[in-house]
Amino acid sequence: MSGKGEVQKSFRHHFCCAGRRFHIWIVSSIALIIAIGLTVFFLFPRTPTTKFLSVALAQSSPIQVNSWTSGTAKLIVKYRVSNPNYISIDIQSLSFNATNALYGNGTVPFASGKNITGFTLPARGDADIKLPFAVTYDAKLDPKLQFAGDVAGSCLKDLVGGNDSFVADLKLVAEVNVLGSIKFAEDVQLQYNIMCPSL
Repeated sequence: MSGKGEVQKSFRHHFCCAGRRFHIWIVSSIALIIAIGLTVFFLFPRTPTTKFLSVALAQSSPIQVNSWTSGTAKLIVKYRVSNPNYISIDIQSLSFNATNALYGNGTVPFASGKNITGFTLPARGDADIKLPFAVTYDAKLDPKLQFAGDVAGSCLKDLVGGNDSFVADLKLVAEVNVLGSIKFAEDVQLQYNIMCPSL
């Protein structure tokens, strides 16, 4: 009889310990899953966002005549880059092209620029950047002068208190470095109203 009682007591003790270990395993697993989820959420690389602020003519030699049908204007665009990540990121370069359906059938950029100097954005922070870029106009790509007329008309409206901007399709490419080893290039395309440069 005593042997049977000892076996039952040992079985109950083993079942109790096994159940306790099972609960500890469940709690540990849930905690691990939550920790992994939070790590992925906070460390998952997010694309920086860009907001154009203003455009102005460059102070040094802003206008250059290339040929009797082509000319280039040097401008400075100011934009704000925001970092939505919970860690700092390195922006290795930013470049953009601007096209318009009236110029070269929308396939030839009338403006382009690139920032080749890298910079670091703090976590959840932003920075205002000035980027030199060039606007090249070739009358051969605008045979009916529709693009030139649209830009000139829009900018001249400012004299009578109208809208001094024109529409462009922008393509922004950002080369980003996260955690020192994760590198990716983000291609953002959007339609934007470009403000006429201050003369």
